[in-house]
Amino acid sequence: MLAIKASTKYMKPLLIALVLMVSGCANTQVNNDKEALKNATRGAVGMVLLDHHMYKNAIASGNNAVTQSMLASTLLKAGILKNYEKEVGDGYTIESSLPLAKLNKLCWMGKFVQHYKNDIPAENLPAYKDTLVWIDTKQTTLLKKLNESYSKDELGEDDCRK
Repeated sequence: MLAIKASTKYMKPLLIALVLMVSGCANTQVNNDKEALKNATRGAVGMVLLDHHMYKNAIASGNNAVTQSMLASTLLKAGILKNYEKEVGDGYTIESSLPLAKLNKLCWMGKFVQHYKNDIPAENLPAYKDTLVWIDTKQTTLLKKLNESYSKDELGEDDCRK
């Protein structure tokens, strides 16, 4: 057991250094802080988009311990996205460069939060107030873009407007 602890003591700094070197090489074209924030935002949005099927299934599954955990996690992720937009400034929005399929996936996040927001414990609501307003505003924007691009007759299987 002691040997495992000793080896992990030295492995952590090595892994951190490796990650920093790799990510530093991948970001050679970042010219300034705003571009770096935009790149970070794209990555964060990508992580949320991976969860779109979970959001869809969680809406159908009802309120339970798993949906409550997902809700807390999603609110934290949305708060990060909200702050990225604010920090980039200049009217930057996370959806500005997303194709319609990704807008639809992002819409599932908003739909999930809106579906369960009444289940957020009252004592936690103040901490999420700004994020919930941001999600509601974002959801309105996403639905508008989707509706402008597709008619209701064109609802796909994964369409968040259902």
